[in-house]
Parts: sequence; C-alpha cells; structure tokens
Amino acid sequence: MGEPATTPARMNLSWGDVATRVNSMADMICDPQAWNNLARGHTLNTYLEIYPVPRGGIPVASMLLGVLLERNMTTRIIPSPSGKCLIVDDVVDSGDTRRRYQERYPNCPFYTVVDKPLNNITQWVVFPWEE
Repeated sequence: MGEPATTPARMNLSWGDVATRVNSMADMICDPQAWNNLARGHTLNTYLEIYPVPRGGIPVASMLLGVLLERNMTTRIIPSPSGKCLIVDDVVDSGDTRRRYQERYPNCPFYTVVDKPLNNITQWVVFPWEE
C-alpha cells in the first residue's frame, strides 16, 4: 500500500479575523507617517480610490471602503488601477501578483490581508468568503 495522503495545513480566517486585519490596514492608510512611507510622494487627503485585485481583492476592498467611510474619508472602488489608487488583495502568496502591480503602478501602495512571505506563513489560507 502507498503512503496515506496528507492534507496541507490550513489557516482558516473568520470574518472577525479579516475585519481586524482590514481595520489595521485602515490604520496604516490613515496614519500620515505610514502613508508617506508607502505612497511614494502622494499626499494623504480625504479622497482615496481603491482598486481590488480580481477576485480576492473584491471583498477586502468592500470591507476597507466601509471602514474608511466610517473614518470620514471620501473613497470609492474603481474598476481599473489609476496612478493614485490603493491596490488591495486578499493574500500575497508567491508575490508575483504584487510584483506585477508594483511594476506597472509604482506610485500605488499595495495592501493585503495576509502577506505570506513577509510573515513566514506556509499554510494554505482560507478566507470566510471561500467557504
């Protein structure tokens, strides 16, 4: 008989986990010092555009939009990236997607809920909208 199949370890995030991480993302966006470090010269003001990386970025952008509106930021989700938008995604896995967007839109900060390489996460990440 062969070896038993192994199930890869999973990191299951709840809606609460994602909300906490999106709130932290909003804290960074609303902090002028952090913004200046990430936005490469763009000035933080009360109007922001958010571009969600298809598909995982869509629920993240929706949640972030709500949090920023609660903080009196005027913001909207846009259908394609522009020169002064935030780019959001659910997860950075290999980093290829982030790299492609940063090369094409170097002045747009890239935010993610889970950055696997940065945080040495090896598990498969499962978001609540995937279940």
